[in-house]
Amino acid sequence: MKNDIRHIIESMDVRADRDDAETKAISICKLGEHSLELLIDYARTVRTGTKDADEKRRLLRAVIFTLTIFATRLGSGAKERFRETGAIVLLFDLSDQGYNSAEKLLSNLGLSPAAAVRERLLSMPLQEKHRQDRQISLDEAVEEIRLSRFLEGQKGFLKDRYALGNEKGRIHELRRTGKRLFSYRTRKPA
Repeated sequence: MKNDIRHIIESMDVRADRDDAETKAISICKLGEHSLELLIDYARTVRTGTKDADEKRRLLRAVIFTLTIFATRLGSGAKERFRETGAIVLLFDLSDQGYNSAEKLLSNLGLSPAAAVRERLLSMPLQEKHRQDRQISLDEAVEEIRLSRFLEGQKGFLKDRYALGNEKGRIHELRRTGKRLFSYRTRKPA
C-alpha cells in the first residue's frame, strides 16, 4: 500500500490537472484508515529527501491536496484523526515554509496558526532549565516566535527546541521545561 500511495502522489500534478488530482486523492482515501498514516510518512520522507526543489514542491502540494480530501471525507472527526497521525504538525511545518494551502487547511480544521504553534510547542520534549535561562509561559513563547521574524539565521522547530534566530552573535531559542512553561535561552554559537 505504501508503494501505491507513492506512485499515486508522484503521478499527481495539482496545478496542471485538478480533476485528475482529485480522482487520485480520492483513490488514496479509499485505500483505508492506514493510508493517512502512510501518506504522512511519505510527506516526511519527501520533506527531508534530496529531490529537486520544484519536484519536492509539486509532491508536497499533492500531499496537501490529498489531506484536504481526507479532511472533507472525515468530516468532524478530521481534526482528531489529523492530531493522532501527526498531520497537524506536518501541516504546520508546511505552512511555516510558505504553503498557503496548508495554512488554509489548518484554518478549515479550526486551528489558527497560533493554535498550531501552541500545539507544536506543547509536543516538544521536556528539558531541564539552565540557570541563565529566562522562564516564560506558553503565551509568551508564542509571542516570542511571532517577534522572531526580525531575527536572522535559522528559525523553526528542531528536534528538541525552537530556534528563534541570531542577533549580535548570539543564538536565541526556546525549550520546553514544564507542562506549559518554557525557557528562553541565548547562547554563543558552537
